[in-house]
Amino acid sequence: MPKIYLTDKYQEQQHFSKSETDLQSIHHKKNRILLVEDQTFAADITKIILSELNCQVDLAIDSKTAILQAKNNHYDLIFMDMQMPEMDGYEATRRIRALSGPASHIRIIAMTANTMEGDRQRCLEAGMDDYISKPILIEALQRTIEKWGQGKVSASSTSTSDGSTDAVIIEDVAISRLREIGPALVGRMVQLFLEDESPS
Repeated sequence: MPKIYLTDKYQEQQHFSKSETDLQSIHHKKNRILLVEDQTFAADITKIILSELNCQVDLAIDSKTAILQAKNNHYDLIFMDMQMPEMDGYEATRRIRALSGPASHIRIIAMTANTMEGDRQRCLEAGMDDYISKPILIEALQRTIEKWGQGKVSASSTSTSDGSTDAVIIEDVAISRLREIGPALVGRMVQLFLEDESPS
């Protein structure tokens, strides 16, 4: 059989195509997130939004579970609620930082309703990398993931005509997802929300 020689131009095209594919793969890589939140309503809403931002989300409903999951799994980011029973987010963060291996270096983002001066410093002193305020805004989640995670975040199924993510569209999809789970469960979630927000 006659030998077939590839031209330099063909090889360059193949190299460019492979590089472009690799870049696209990196660009669309899902961030693996550990969401640490003990309040059912807040956890469900945040998980839906993170999923719409093309993230793979695991949930821990208490600090002890969060520490165990951080130890046994690889995560790009941990979103840590600050006010939890038995062990708060500050102590959970200190214990994750004390773990051996890569787990001790996971980026940890505080989620707190307290926005008083000095709260950010307290979070940093506990070993966190950043914090966002509650109630959680879609734009804040997106900016934080793009800053500390695996690059630019793109919505899993919603985008504007120019290709940029539209937070309003993502929010609409999140609301639609809630409607799909049924009126009874939505009513229960509203009840949980009111219980969460009522003074103890």
